[in-house]
Amino acid sequence: MSKTHANFTGFSTSPTKEGYWRERERARSKNQSGFTLVEIIIALALTALILASLSAALYGLSQGFSHATERSAREDILNRVSLALHQAIEQARYIEPPNGDPSFHSLLGTAESLDWLAYLPESSPQGGLHHWHLEPQDGELLLTLTQWIEPKTQVENQEPPASLPPHQVIGDLTAFKLSYQNAKTGEWVDQWDGLLLPARIRIDIATQASGTWPPIIVRLEP
Repeated sequence: MSKTHANFTGFSTSPTKEGYWRERERARSKNQSGFTLVEIIIALALTALILASLSAALYGLSQGFSHATERSAREDILNRVSLALHQAIEQARYIEPPNGDPSFHSLLGTAESLDWLAYLPESSPQGGLHHWHLEPQDGELLLTLTQWIEPKTQVENQEPPASLPPHQVIGDLTAFKLSYQNAKTGEWVDQWDGLLLPARIRIDIATQASGTWPPIIVRLEP
C-alpha cells in the first residue's frame, strides 16, 4: 500500500504533453508580438482611403468658402452701385425752363445715356445745382457733374463751368440700357424728352464678374 501511494503522489505530466503546451504557448506569443505583412498592407490601404476622403472634403470646403466670398463681394458691389445710382438720380428736380425755352429739359434720356439737373449739398465744395451725366464708355459706366449756370445769369463770353473729373461707377460693364416710365400712361419707353420728369427710371446692367444684374428702378418725385 505504501509503495502504491508513493507512485500516486509522484505522478507528473509526460514529456510529450509538456512539449505540446510549450510549443502552443510559444506560437501564441509569436502571433501576439507583431503584425503580418498582409495586415500592414490592409492598414496602409485604409489609411490612404481615409486621407483621400479627408483631402476631398477639405478641398470642397475650401472651394465652397472661396465661392461664398466671391459671391459676397459681387453682392456688395451690386448693392453699393445700386445705392449710389438711386441716391444720384433721386435728386433729379424739375426746373422751370429759363425764359420759357421749349428746348430746355430738366431730364433728358436715351437708352444709352441720361442727363438731369440735381442739387449737391450746399455744404460741399461744389454745392448748388449741377448737370449730371451718366453714360457708358469703353466698358466703364461714368458719372460726370458740371455746375449749372442759368442762361440769363451767364455773362457774355464767359467760360463754361468746368466739369468735375468723371467718377467710375462700374469698371467691367458689358451691357447697359435705360428706360423711362410715363407717369400718365404707365408705359415704358427708351427715350425721354418730356417737359416733366418720368415716374420711374429703369437701369439694366450686366458686368463680366456678375453677369446680368437685377433691374435697378429709381422712383422720381413729380
